[in-house]
Amino acid sequence: MAIFDYTTALPQFKSPITSQRLRTLYSDIKTHFNTFNPQGWTFPNTPASQYQTLLFGTGSAFTLGHVFRSDGAVSFTGAGSLVQGDILYYNGTNLTRLGPGTAGQLLQTNGTGANPSWQTAIPLTDGDKGDITVSASGLTWTIDTGVVTDTKLATGAVTDTKLATGAVTNTKLASNSVTTAKITNANVTQEKLGFTVVTRTTTANATVNEYILADTSSAAWTLTFPASANAGDKIFVVDLKNTFDTKNLTIARNGLNIENQSTDLVCDLKGFIAMFYYVDATIGWKRI
Repeated sequence: MAIFDYTTALPQFKSPITSQRLRTLYSDIKTHFNTFNPQGWTFPNTPASQYQTLLFGTGSAFTLGHVFRSDGAVSFTGAGSLVQGDILYYNGTNLTRLGPGTAGQLLQTNGTGANPSWQTAIPLTDGDKGDITVSASGLTWTIDTGVVTDTKLATGAVTDTKLATGAVTNTKLASNSVTTAKITNANVTQEKLGFTVVTRTTTANATVNEYILADTSSAAWTLTFPASANAGDKIFVVDLKNTFDTKNLTIARNGLNIENQSTDLVCDLKGFIAMFYYVDATIGWKRI
């Protein structure tokens, strides 16, 4: 912090011709201060109250035209007093001020060799913006339906890893859009068809979307279906060793109907294979 001696008068020099006072010498102005602040700002011809205003930031009386660097390198220019919101910048010759902009304006650089300026921000309003709809808050942008077409997607850009599970539903697929030629054989697995393949060799509980390879070669046993189900649930059952005719598999209905019947189903057909599709409480599990 600079400490100023306001009681020491600045030396004055008179012209031997006109007897008028000459401008105070720059080197003598510097002696007006006991110490300089780290930036080296000096404040000639400025009342003590304005020094304090600048140093402590307690007002706006400080005049820019009264300031220059103690090393004489640059100076401030500009009329008027500093006010809150002023910005100081170098205009290529001097440090000068840019007055406060209006509320909502943004400070814009105009590149090398140009002064900064205030610019009014372009307001973002809600509503339709062509292919995008903006919410009232401006925070949610929604791509309009049908905007992203096949021709706008690069080949191979949409991969399995970029699709959320269950994101591609039947309603989102155009009729006949998925053809055999578009499917790689290795990509079609039981898991991707929505089934989990399991092998069972003894009494077990079935769960929805299981593809059950039932092995009764050692003995007959019972497969218990779920106690509750939703329309569209599916369970596959396959006679793995072709032994259902000699060692039966019994499907316990567990409270739900099977083929409109409230009885368990005994599978006694060699090479049995069927998908059980849950319809409703009346039909229950329908064998397809």
